[in-house]
Amino acid sequence: IGRRSGHPQPQTSLELVEEVLTCSLDAFCQQRGVIPNHLKIDVDGVESDIIRGASSLLANPTLRSILIELDLSSETDRECKQTIEAFGFSVLHVQRKPLVGVYAQSELANVTFIRNQF
Repeated sequence: IGRRSGHPQPQTSLELVEEVLTCSLDAFCQQRGVIPNHLKIDVDGVESDIIRGASSLLANPTLRSILIELDLSSETDRECKQTIEAFGFSVLHVQRKPLVGVYAQSELANVTFIRNQF
């Protein structure tokens, strides 16, 4: 029901890769017969994969809000934001995170979206 996904750890002296069995949100919801009304995504770098695998869920009017951590300096994460907005969501709130060290150049923020029409 899933695929393996490797996610290297950032800037360490050892390169570590963790393999995790995954499935899309659409597949998960369909297999279990559930549609959430709120979605929280905090996956450190694979947000675009999550959004790509959730098109049916994003189109479902039962889903009313999304909280997702995005790096607003990243083109990929800006595209995630645009994709979510294309499904009829608007940004309700952006909470920026203060960052240091390896992440200092990032613009990480928790972004809350709400569906335009219920």
